[in-house]
Amino acid sequence: MSTSKRPVYCVHCNAEIESRYDLVVSQSFLSLYPYHNSCYSEAIKGCQSIVLGDHPVNGTASNWSSGFALLIGIILLFISKDNIGGVAAWVLNVVVLLVPLVRFCSWYMYERYLDK
Repeated sequence: MSTSKRPVYCVHCNAEIESRYDLVVSQSFLSLYPYHNSCYSEAIKGCQSIVLGDHPVNGTASNWSSGFALLIGIILLFISKDNIGGVAAWVLNVVVLLVPLVRFCSWYMYERYLDK
């Protein structure tokens, strides 16, 4: 899909990640970090629980939650906001649509450059 291949490096061991199956993307506050699968397991065991997310952004559960959040977000776009809370409904819609946006950013920043 992409014409150029950019190397993706693990933030834990600084080695190149070769495959999408070995890539685990973690979210830390507003940043996304790539890890090898084994490095992510080691990093989760450490004291980084505040900084490092508990579940990967590019996992199966994240794919399902992103799809579900996108569906809910699209439905909320077409519902009259006066009936369900006004400004609070718009804020809820933005928060719900952040989940698929983070998943897309993970794909765009790292996964599209890796081989299957």
